[in-house]
Amino acid sequence: MLWFEPERVMEGTQIYREHPEWLIKLPGNVNSLFDLGNTKARLWLTDYISGMIKNEGIDSLPAGLQLDPRLYWMAN
Repeated sequence: MLWFEPERVMEGTQIYREHPEWLIKLPGNVNSLFDLGNTKARLWLTDYISGMIKNEGIDSLPAGLQLDPRLYWMAN
């Protein structure tokens, strides 16, 4: 089993550094929201998670979001 929280992106992570255009940010917050409304970003994430499931033999994939996305949506 592997836990995924794909919507939350922390400052300094690979996605944060390499694809800031895929993130919705709030000033002064170390968390960013992965922009699932961005087609390119969403397709990349789908391929990434699908690849992890296949390559690692994952048979249970709980996912959750531990932040309130409304603040990010409203700011954007």
